[in-house]
Amino acid sequence: MTSDTTSSTSSDRLLLESDTRVTCPACKHEFSLAEGFAKKALDQFTQASKDMAAKEKALAEREQGLQKQIDKEATEKAQQLIAREKQYLEGEVKDALREPDIQP
Repeated sequence: MTSDTTSSTSSDRLLLESDTRVTCPACKHEFSLAEGFAKKALDQFTQASKDMAAKEKALAEREQGLQKQIDKEATEKAQQLIAREKQYLEGEVKDALREPDIQP
């Protein structure tokens, strides 16, 4: 019942019909109120779509940058591990070469 009251109240507040013709003071173009509101809504939707596309592009670029950073850090860490393993194995080989062969 509240929605009916709200609807009638909203209708009562409308002072002009949507097909009322108006003239733009800047360009003197004549159009209906409905066309004017539709154009404004379409313009807002278009701008919101552009804004969303720009945000998505920025997020994709940020994600790509973060992935490059992660890849770089992973490569550096792997190189450090390989260098340590190589150093350890070289030490093992040197130690093995220094020890005299044990004969049974």
